[in-house]
Formats: sequence, structure tokens, C-alpha cells
Amino acid sequence: MAFLNIFRGSSQSHPLADPKAAERALAGLTGVEPEAAVTEICTWLESLLEAEGINPQRKFELTIALDTAGIGQVRRYIRTYLGASRNRSQEFRLWQLGTSYWRHLAIAYKWHLVTRENVKTLAGVPKSERALFFARLLNAYGGLLK
Repeated sequence: MAFLNIFRGSSQSHPLADPKAAERALAGLTGVEPEAAVTEICTWLESLLEAEGINPQRKFELTIALDTAGIGQVRRYIRTYLGASRNRSQEFRLWQLGTSYWRHLAIAYKWHLVTRENVKTLAGVPKSERALFFARLLNAYGGLLK
């Protein structure tokens, strides 16, 4: 009856719920092209907020980890965007992906700030880490405005 498990799903059905799988996914972001990495980070951020069965503290840690892993790729992507000669449709597609990254990141940080359970979780975080959280939130909004 093991085949019935595919219909029930596991208690942690999100791929990033498992710490080892999350570590592999984050490590895999460094070896790919910047455009693919930014796309993947956007997908992870979007699915992470909708995931059931992951506690808010773990979602918070994964958001920080995705932000940390993605910042180098985003910088490379921005250099590619600024330095490439392209037509209007390519430029618009590149611009959309760049703003999509910052939008997903800002939404994720705002979700952590607004969600009631996460406000309690954030209250237990040391002040230095809270300052880092708010700086990253402002950085995401700043990136969105650029």
C-alpha cells in the first residue's frame, strides 16, 4: 500500500522543507547562469510562502538563505542586463525577470513581517538579526524601485 502515499503527500511536501535538499538546492544556484538562477530563486520564494507544513521560523531561515545565495547571481544578472545589446522584446523580458526577483523577495520579507506567528517569532530574534532582516526588506524594496 505504499503507492497510496503519493495521494496523501508527506507532512513536509515542499522540497526545501528537508534541510539537506535545501542545502543542495542553494548550492546548485551558484553553478548556473544568472538568468536561470534568478528564475529559480523567484520560483522558490513564491512556492515557499504557499507551502504547508513548514513552520514560520524555517520559512524565515530559508528566505534569508535564498536572499544570501541569490545576491551574487542578481548582481551578475544586472551586469548582463546593462551590458548586453538587445532588441526591445529581449530588454523587456530581462527587465521583467529582474523586477520579478525583487518583487518576490519584498513580498517574502513582508509576509514574514505581517504574519502574526512570524511577528512573535521575530520578537525572539536578537536585535542584530532583526536589524539585518529590516535592512534586507528595505534593500528588496529599493531593488524593486530601481
